[in-house]
Amino acid sequence: MKDVILNCLGLLITVSLVISCATKEDETYCIKIDSPSTHSLDKFLDRVELIPLETTDANLIKNITKVVFYRDEYYIKDIYEGLFVFDTTGHFIRKIGRKGSGPGEYGYISDFCINKFTSTLELLGPRGDIMIFGLDGKYVNKLTYKSIEVSNFLIVSEDLILFYHQSQTPALSLYSRSSQKVIKSFFDLPENFVRRRPFFLISPPFYLSGNDTLIHYGYTNEIYTFRNLSIEKRNSLNFKGHNFNMKDFNWSLDYDKNYYRELLWSERNVVIGFNNHFENERFILKQIYYQEGSGLVLIDKKEGKSFFIPAFKNLSQIRNDEVSWQNVTSASVNGTRIGLVLNWDSGEDYILTSVDPAKKDFYINPNTLDSVNYDKFKKIGLSDNPFLVKYYFKP
Repeated sequence: MKDVILNCLGLLITVSLVISCATKEDETYCIKIDSPSTHSLDKFLDRVELIPLETTDANLIKNITKVVFYRDEYYIKDIYEGLFVFDTTGHFIRKIGRKGSGPGEYGYISDFCINKFTSTLELLGPRGDIMIFGLDGKYVNKLTYKSIEVSNFLIVSEDLILFYHQSQTPALSLYSRSSQKVIKSFFDLPENFVRRRPFFLISPPFYLSGNDTLIHYGYTNEIYTFRNLSIEKRNSLNFKGHNFNMKDFNWSLDYDKNYYRELLWSERNVVIGFNNHFENERFILKQIYYQEGSGLVLIDKKEGKSFFIPAFKNLSQIRNDEVSWQNVTSASVNGTRIGLVLNWDSGEDYILTSVDPAKKDFYINPNTLDSVNYDKFKKIGLSDNPFLVKYYFKP
């Protein structure tokens, strides 16, 4: 009888451990970064499509930070040069506005959205002001929202806008156009955290999955759904001994971010940040940062499995270091890699990124391309504009 009881207890403990870390009932996904997947990203991709962008003196692009596809046109934001429009084949059509300080001119564009309620373009300045243009590029008017800093925004209704603040707390503000004020805020952060965080994440915390507006503040493991003017917990990520909790650390110490980075990794390999949020009906994809560099977390909701795919080692050191890039394995050997997700507010079933022609061999595995896209890949030259890449996952 004693053995039966012990066996039952053992079974209950085993079942509870399984349920606590991998089921849909509590919406928690376990990821084992200590046991990387033997598969590359190619195993999960259905196809990859390339869209070379026409290169002329009128549309030279250096660094693409966002793309919106709307009415058969690609609206492309360059971090330095402004907003450009291309057709589906990559042919240049027009540029939106121009740089300057006069009416209808802009300096730095933090973000842009297409307002589908009014069919207009909205360009966000770093202090919160929004310049409104017609889709033809003609200036319309301006919305004034004053803030210390605004990095991204998302139009969630005809009246409401979500603003994301990279450098202040609360990190999210819900603004009403009609009342011209912030009506709600989310994510109160520990004092000094934004100044001393070990990594600066460039992805906005919100993204669309189908018709759902999802929010994942990149320094936490919880993912939320924005609904009814509130955020509701959707699911969470559990790295089993490698989880990061910002409240566990004293951010008031007068040290720089390198001190906190070493502190985080002195005892365990903490997963400190999430970029590149994407979710469709089957997959959830996250880029993570940890001690050894970066990697992709891929969750297959259909199969109930989670995969960790290492990407680059010491990523923070190789972004602009060409000498270090020489030591990176090509994608034909290591498998396809994904750059910055550019269509995070589209709700589409594919990931859209851009690739610098000089680094195409590190991101694109030519062995996975069909004949049409392989021909495009071979023709892209070093002096060409960055090209767009669409990644479609298996259904």
